[in-house]
Amino acid sequence: MRLRIPLILTMVVIGSPLSSVAKAQSCPAVRSCAEQRLRAGLTVKFPPWRVAESRAELAARTIPSKWIRALIKSESIRVPIDVENAVIVGSLNLDSVVAKRKVSLINCRILGNASFAFATFSESANFTGTRFFRVANFNGTQAARDFRLTESEFQGDAFFQDLHVHESLNAQGAQFNGVADFSRAEIDKSAFFDRETDNRCAVFSGMAKFQGMDVRDSAVFKCSRFLADVTFENLKVGGSAFFDEGVEFKGKATFLLAHIRQNAVFLGAKFRQESHFDWARFDGAASFWDQKHSPTEFDGVVHFSSAVFGADAIFQDAYFAVFAGFDDVEFDGAADFSGAQFKGGVDFTGARLPRGALFSRTKFWGPANFSQIVADRDCKFGEAEFNNAAVFREAQARVVFFGEPSSAGLETPTVSSLSQTTKFEGPVDLRGFTYDRIYVNRRDLFKWIAPYDRQPYTQMEQALRKTGADDEADDVYVERRTVEGSRISFWPQPLGWLWDRSYKWIANYGILNWQLIVFAASLLIMGTTFFSQPGMVELKKADNKQEPLCYFLPVAPVCLAWHQALAFSFHEFVPLSLPIADKWIPSATGLQFKIPHTDRLLTLNPTLISTILRSAGWIIVPIAVAALSGLLRRTSP
Repeated sequence: MRLRIPLILTMVVIGSPLSSVAKAQSCPAVRSCAEQRLRAGLTVKFPPWRVAESRAELAARTIPSKWIRALIKSESIRVPIDVENAVIVGSLNLDSVVAKRKVSLINCRILGNASFAFATFSESANFTGTRFFRVANFNGTQAARDFRLTESEFQGDAFFQDLHVHESLNAQGAQFNGVADFSRAEIDKSAFFDRETDNRCAVFSGMAKFQGMDVRDSAVFKCSRFLADVTFENLKVGGSAFFDEGVEFKGKATFLLAHIRQNAVFLGAKFRQESHFDWARFDGAASFWDQKHSPTEFDGVVHFSSAVFGADAIFQDAYFAVFAGFDDVEFDGAADFSGAQFKGGVDFTGARLPRGALFSRTKFWGPANFSQIVADRDCKFGEAEFNNAAVFREAQARVVFFGEPSSAGLETPTVSSLSQTTKFEGPVDLRGFTYDRIYVNRRDLFKWIAPYDRQPYTQMEQALRKTGADDEADDVYVERRTVEGSRISFWPQPLGWLWDRSYKWIANYGILNWQLIVFAASLLIMGTTFFSQPGMVELKKADNKQEPLCYFLPVAPVCLAWHQALAFSFHEFVPLSLPIADKWIPSATGLQFKIPHTDRLLTLNPTLISTILRSAGWIIVPIAVAALSGLLRRTSP
């Protein structure tokens, strides 16, 4: 009887009408019942993982992959798959399978290859915390809802080419130790590759490919680490893209033809190797500035050639260790490079700046090329340092600030009104550079202009005259003539050299200056001193009076007061017949005085002094008149 009772009970149970689902529910979630629960669509949940487990413990949570494969009916799985903390052995191949219900493999260990190529997840697909020890293939996979890879780990290569997620892709804290390929993936909402709650950031140890990826909303890569090369070529983001909070690119980073329709945030990003943003488009603000943390760093060559910034581009305090290329870039918003450091060369050739650019406090350690830039508004270089060659050839700007003017200096730019001036320590090429107004310490700039060309001087002179700064414009003109004169050698151009030096010292290149005034004043003082001596002048003889009869009678010599002597000297000096002091003429009697330390007498004839005054007047007065009228200035063609 003892043997029959259990046998009868067993037969009753087996032969009872209880469903397979009820049987699975009555079976605990251990390996002996896992297959039953899988078939019934129930949760197969093993105990949480411990740090070190024995073989027996691992065997107790192991299920073969064929159990999951056995759920396929007519290329579809109609029951939910919900497995947690399991070890799945063997290759898990669900290619082209349509999962009608949710698929959840949480904190599992898949030891063989896992392939979900072209599979369709009609509900959610959750692989949170799962470790893929070999190749994971999700190429062409369709997910109708969220696709979760949160804190998953891929020991082998992971392929997500042509993945299509109709909601969000969540890969916070995921670890990709091999190749991670998301090429041409489509995410209808947002893609998250940032940190999870335990601050575990996403890490890409192998090559990462996001080529042609299309994210309709935001793409979040906060604090992600790319330890090898990564490409975002032709990436499309409908919302904002976040590469901040310490994101690091240790390999080559490529953003060729990337298009971010809202803000692009690279606050504090570290680019350890070369990076390429050529032909990228940023419709919103692009920020490479981190006020709270360390600045954005480009340790390798960086190229933004032909990129388009649809709004403000902020590179404040950014660090460029090697070469930076911004040639043919279009900055539709403000371009702010304040405090940036360019250790290598930088090239802005052909950049378009409709709203101007800000380079205050920027340090250029290598060559800086601003050739052919077009700035419709202000370009500010206050306190910038050019420690190498600076090229502005054929550039255009509305207003150029190489210093900050005071409120009084805004209308008329003068050297004295500037503060925070730009520092030049290398040759400055200004050939073809045009602008409406410029604020610069010319004395510092002139000594660095090279190679020589007449246009930079004439352009600056014209701009200053338009603002009413005629004295400053005259200084520029004289500086240009001085530089041109220094290029004339006595041999083989002796006549040209003599003419230039004479034109400079006599006429100051046609600009009335203190030299000419001092020379004229010196001559008048000399004449006043000489003609104030007794007997140096005499009265004119009237035409209608007869000669005196008594020649032997003594005549007192004429003695002029100092103001009369000054008037007479001025009369002799000016090459015009003026009615001032015209009743006197130089005397025929000379003035004798003893030469010091000798017994010789020197006679100065008043006629000689008058001749000197008249000769000098014929030279100085016309020069002064021509200088005041601008006739002597040789304008440039």
